Amino acid sequence: MVWDHFTTETDDLPPKKRQSSSANIPLDQDRCNHEMAKMIIMHDYPLRMVDHFAGFLKALRPQFSMPSLDTIHDDCFLMFLSQKQKLSDIIAEIPGGVNLTVDLWSSKQSVGYAFVSGHFVDKHWNLTHLLLNVSVVASPDSDSALNQPLAACLSEWKLEGKVSSITVNKTCIDNLRGFLSVKNQHVLNGQLLMGQCYANVLSSMAQDALADEQLIKKVRDSIKFIKTNETCGDKFDGLKKLFPATDDAPPYKDLNVDNKTRWDTSYNMLLAAYEHRQLLSCLETCCPDYKVSSISPQDWRKIDGLCSCLKVLFEAGNVLTRPKNLTANELYHEMIKLQLELSHAAMCEEDLANSLWEKFDVYWRGCFLVLAVAVVMDPRCKMQHIKGNFTELYGEEDAEKWIKTVSDAVHDLYLSYGSEQNLMDANIDANETSRQVEQTTESHEHEGQRKVEKQELGENSQAKPLADEDNMGDVLLQEGSTLVTIGDSLSDFEIFLTELNRYLGETLVLGSEDFDVLSWWRINSNNYPTLSKIAADILSFPCSTVSPDSVFGTEVKEMDNYRTALPRVTLEALLCTKDWLKNQELWQS
Repeated sequence: MVWDHFTTETDDLPPKKRQSSSANIPLDQDRCNHEMAKMIIMHDYPLRMVDHFAGFLKALRPQFSMPSLDTIHDDCFLMFLSQKQKLSDIIAEIPGGVNLTVDLWSSKQSVGYAFVSGHFVDKHWNLTHLLLNVSVVASPDSDSALNQPLAACLSEWKLEGKVSSITVNKTCIDNLRGFLSVKNQHVLNGQLLMGQCYANVLSSMAQDALADEQLIKKVRDSIKFIKTNETCGDKFDGLKKLFPATDDAPPYKDLNVDNKTRWDTSYNMLLAAYEHRQLLSCLETCCPDYKVSSISPQDWRKIDGLCSCLKVLFEAGNVLTRPKNLTANELYHEMIKLQLELSHAAMCEEDLANSLWEKFDVYWRGCFLVLAVAVVMDPRCKMQHIKGNFTELYGEEDAEKWIKTVSDAVHDLYLSYGSEQNLMDANIDANETSRQVEQTTESHEHEGQRKVEKQELGENSQAKPLADEDNMGDVLLQEGSTLVTIGDSLSDFEIFLTELNRYLGETLVLGSEDFDVLSWWRINSNNYPTLSKIAADILSFPCSTVSPDSVFGTEVKEMDNYRTALPRVTLEALLCTKDWLKNQELWQS
């Protein structure tokens, strides 16, 4: 037979040497089950994948006992519980608070799925982003859609009072702000608490730019015809040889039809078409089969302007696809760049650029404060950088109010964080005092009562300061909306402010290209104990709710039919564990 001529190297070996060297290694059934559960989680395989592997694994290792579907399910869930406990311990040790993002997915069943992620600086001052919860939302279009998922997250992870900010991809901020008021203390009256998804804003702006469907269709139909008509394709390739790219210009981009669910592909399609505009115009005259709507010179001018605007948005969105997580000060620089480019384009009286700038300006006014404070927390920038940027953006006269807003926010934040620490210290002292009061004599009861009153004052932010001069040590300073415990005298308060004044007054740090702002704060946390807590919270602020692969998406992500059929607890376990295992090197070091 013909197959007799096709032998392998192992066919010539003695039978004993064909046997695998691993045959004598004892089988670890538990480890095999664990690795199978991990494989199912990491690759999104259905749980019934165990049935597909049964024959293969039995042939590979007859001693292996194929686990049942229930066993694999239990192994996956135990892995989830184990990883969750580790992560809970890590969150309990972080130096600051947690920033949350909520990404809302859809499904064919008209049920929503809320992905709640936590963003924080861990005890080693590493920026960490991890999925915390996946919740089913019965009415995803309602204003209160995210209330229950966030309440569950705060409760499960013990985050009440520890949330620094929340970024959502849904316009329900006002409702959430009121809902969270009883769950979480607002910093600066909630000015830094809520924000919209930056990636969604860019996507919305790009879709506005691509609103001329007739123009886009002309380009799309032209490319589709060239790709599908062999004669036309040959003619087009011949024209490319007659008009090759020059040394001064880069090679032609590939002509590809766009994916309507991703606006970056539409931008690349238009950009490639514009580069080929001379060839496409020639093709209309030299190829009789080229039967598509003609793209006029006026159309090409529109496409040129459209590509210029999309280029700015594309570069801004591309920053969010980087593998390295960006700190908030880095995001500020990217947004300032986008703001300046859109502003300059709008001044050229381009209608499209002007409308895009106006839309982005609305978003910018809602999020600039937290990002600007993050820049102040960058020892290379501080307030000097803010002053330069805002002067360029708004002119010297108008910039003053913007700069003052940032300066006031930095001081209010510092007072707020310092107040929290003072209140904690006051409660500790008060607890010790209460024990001492029980042991004092009757002659000292009056003094003990004064100390108890001081405890009550520290615990009740609505309490009014005592009026007589003997109780000046218990005065609370009203700074805007922030109540701050001064201490025993105003001089203590001045000493308290020294940390902020010293930081702002010191010379800017000269940072290299690989400067790590979080490492700087880790090293200097003892020098700036209050400011380092602010830095941990503010620098970990996220501006986007979506994963890097969804930054350019134009549609809400949809849960597939298999996952929607899973019990809610199982779905959450599989999705969260996959995220934790994928990123475990970031939070288990």
